Amino acid sequence: MNVGNIQLTELLPFISRFIMLKILVLYNNKLQGVSNNLLNIPNLEKITIDDYVLKYLLSDYDLINQLRFCQIYLNSFIEKEKIINYITNIKYIKKDELLLFHEKVIVYSYAIYHETIR
Repeated sequence: MNVGNIQLTELLPFISRFIMLKILVLYNNKLQGVSNNLLNIPNLEKITIDDYVLKYLLSDYDLINQLRFCQIYLNSFIEKEKIINYITNIKYIKKDELLLFHEKVIVYSYAIYHETIR
């Protein structure tokens, strides 16, 4: 599901009803973070979060750990150190799978991949 570029200020509350949703693309909206509603989507495997000013990333490790692919690209993080600590402590993520670019200011690009066996 692509819900990019539609000026969302919060993630649609009913999105968790899409239990068969596998891919969620969020880009160029006005979100400040990603909701735990995504935890209720059991088949969600891939998420792309691009071009935001994020106050928080994902408030629950379980969401990231259920994903096979998570791209967090060209975002500005309000609390940079907290975000970096969060991402580097996610289980199943190897150091070589964490790509960090644009170290100027607080704009970071991450591509996080991990294999899960289902």
